[in-house]
Amino acid sequence: MGLSLIITNDDIQWAREAVDKARVLFPRFCSHGAYPYNRKDPLVFEDHYLEGVVISREWLDHFEVAKNFNKEHGSYGCKHFAEYWSGKYVCNGALIAAAAGIGIRQKLIHESSPNTFLAIKYSSWKLGSEWDIQYRGPRLKEVIKEFEGQSWSLE
Repeated sequence: MGLSLIITNDDIQWAREAVDKARVLFPRFCSHGAYPYNRKDPLVFEDHYLEGVVISREWLDHFEVAKNFNKEHGSYGCKHFAEYWSGKYVCNGALIAAAAGIGIRQKLIHESSPNTFLAIKYSSWKLGSEWDIQYRGPRLKEVIKEFEGQSWSLE
């Protein structure tokens, strides 16, 4: 089924700005993540992934920011949780961009890794993989209530 979330033009503009912030943090940033899998991969973040940046922002917004990096789950693991929660594909780069856009500190897992560690509190992860069913932030509760049953759309 998946989450019904109406993405506005303002959301898409925010996502573009978040991608720009990720490029500043990680000069080789692309859709794969902070570093391309293959050095020959083009360093691009395709516009069709911008919805994933917005989904990731909404999902990451549930977590408390931490002083230290959470090494339990990197960006790649977190992107899978965001996908499970939303029912939509989210690329690793989208989650990294969203974290950059909302100011969550990140660092590369290792020098040539596409994945990052995030400075979020694991304890705020509520119920782990079942958390998505139990807890949704105020904006999502409002959006889901208003648009329940409508299809995914882009204004």
